[in-house]
Amino acid sequence: SALSCFGEYLADGKNGWIVDAESPDPTIALANALAQSGRVPTAMIDAAAETARSYSIPAVADRWLAALAQWSKP
Repeated sequence: SALSCFGEYLADGKNGWIVDAESPDPTIALANALAQSGRVPTAMIDAAAETARSYSIPAVADRWLAALAQWSKP
């Protein structure tokens, strides 16, 4: 989806595809993106896996703990 909330972690063409649900024909836009999925470059697969790892529970917990440690310093 082209919703702005996905922009934090989704880079169109780098680690996935953005499909505009507001396009004149979202069904065609989705079908085109899915057609591309059969030809996913290795670099995109690697980038998507790295993005997924960066949002894993342990990775997010580590970032929260680091932020809380910073906030709790006098």
